[in-house]
Amino acid sequence: MTGTSRLPEHHYNNLFQRIQAETPGLTLEQAAMLLCVALAAGNDPDGVAIVTNLHLNTMASVTKQVAWIEYLRHALCKACLLCSFPRSWNATNAVMNSLSPDIKGQLRLDPINTPSGPEEAHQWHRRGSDFFKDVYRSRGVTIEANIKNASPDLWAFVEYGYGNIVSDMTYMTAVDTELSVIVNLYTMDGGPQFVDHLKGVLNVGGSEQQAQSALHIARLLKESSFHIPHHPS
Repeated sequence: MTGTSRLPEHHYNNLFQRIQAETPGLTLEQAAMLLCVALAAGNDPDGVAIVTNLHLNTMASVTKQVAWIEYLRHALCKACLLCSFPRSWNATNAVMNSLSPDIKGQLRLDPINTPSGPEEAHQWHRRGSDFFKDVYRSRGVTIEANIKNASPDLWAFVEYGYGNIVSDMTYMTAVDTELSVIVNLYTMDGGPQFVDHLKGVLNVGGSEQQAQSALHIARLLKESSFHIPHHPS
């Protein structure tokens, strides 16, 4: 730890206990991942490491711990498109520095988001386009036009992000991905994009209960860590 977590360690333990009890529809693996993503978006990398190790301590084997860390690293990689590369990097680095050699020695070393050649790059582009349409449904055409009108360069970035990163489901499902977007955007006051992705959870096969549980995690964090009260609309 770098000693820069926002609050005492017992605070994160309390958050971890609450997400276990107050997030129906989510597995503990999902809830812990979502809390870590929200902490990363809130720029609390040491908080991410603390919660990571609280969750690892609930697991019976190194094999399961390694699998969950890969899941979390994938989530934090996807998060970089929303909360920024520095925050995702800082969070992932804090996690890696907190792990035991037994876990670190079994983690993947090669990237999963580099296509093997032009044919795979084309397939990934199509995969990203399909996932974008799955998430936004009828609003997809309007959103695409709005982004292109704002900046064609931004749209090129969206196409790359969806094709190479967001639509890759090596460790995360489509539902996991949209739930992580919810906590990311809520933590960062994502505005209209947040509303679109609440619907996106349902559009990719998730439930209203899962979406509300993810939202509850982000609210818990903002209210307790950042002292921002929730005012129901």
